[in-house]
Amino acid sequence: MSTSNAEWKSNNRRPQSTMALAFSSDLDDAFKMFSNVEDNFEDRSRNLNNKKQTLTTQEQELQALESRLRETEDQLKKRRSVIFGKKVSTGSEQKKP
Repeated sequence: MSTSNAEWKSNNRRPQSTMALAFSSDLDDAFKMFSNVEDNFEDRSRNLNNKKQTLTTQEQELQALESRLRETEDQLKKRRSVIFGKKVSTGSEQKKP
C-alpha cells in the first residue's frame, strides 16, 4: 500500500527517519552551543566588569593609604626633629621647588 505524492499530506510533526532525527539533533546541539557561547560571553563580560570595578576601588584605597602613610612619616620626622633638636627635612619639603 503506497501513497502517491498527490495523496501525501504533512502531519506537522518532526521527521521520523533515523537520518532526519540525527540531523535534527545535530542542529539542536549546534544552536545550543551558540546559545551557550553567547551566555558564556555575557557571563565573562559581566565578571570582567566586576573585576575592573574592584581593581579601580582597590587602587583608590591604595592611593589614599599611601597618602596617609606619607603624612604620618612626615609627622614622625617632625616629631623626631623636635625631640632630638635638629631639623629633619620631610618628604613634602623635598618635593617643593
